[in-house]
Amino acid sequence: MEEPAAAPIDEAIPPTPTPPDLVRVALHPETSRDDVDDAMCARGWLLVQIVTGTSEHPAQSIFLTKDRHSLLYYVEDAVIDAAYFVVRGPRLDDVAAEIRASVRCMSRSELLLNARSPDDATAARALFLLAITALGTDTEVVAVIDAARSHESETVRDAARLAYRTLVPQRDAEPSPSEAP
Repeated sequence: MEEPAAAPIDEAIPPTPTPPDLVRVALHPETSRDDVDDAMCARGWLLVQIVTGTSEHPAQSIFLTKDRHSLLYYVEDAVIDAAYFVVRGPRLDDVAAEIRASVRCMSRSELLLNARSPDDATAARALFLLAITALGTDTEVVAVIDAARSHESETVRDAARLAYRTLVPQRDAEPSPSEAP
């Protein structure tokens, strides 16, 4: 009797987690496009493209850092009624910290608090932003989103369902949950 062939080495060893290739930074609802433009200009970051929003794709302003190594996508997503940055490049954490120092942003704790808000629109927006800024391994975020899927409000339930589907390790280039499967 023949012995079964050994599994290839890449199937036998689980893959090593890799760092994310992008970071998203949620902006505070009171942060305006003018605030963003002023902050980018003050940092010497160049506006390289403007993408007009459509029903299929959110509006974006794309900036390049002064060292020309990182791209920043300022996204105004009408589906979730929120704005955020997508940062791509070799210095993700440093550039994200510079954004947080330049414009008013939402922290993880603020988003978790807002996700439990009695105001449906506030809760829905926070759920979306939690999903796009957290990694799927953040058990507290996963639990909050999962609990919201049985919320009494249809608006919050719908937001939680989309947020739950979106909450995966962020490895794609899509800046918007409105385009999530």
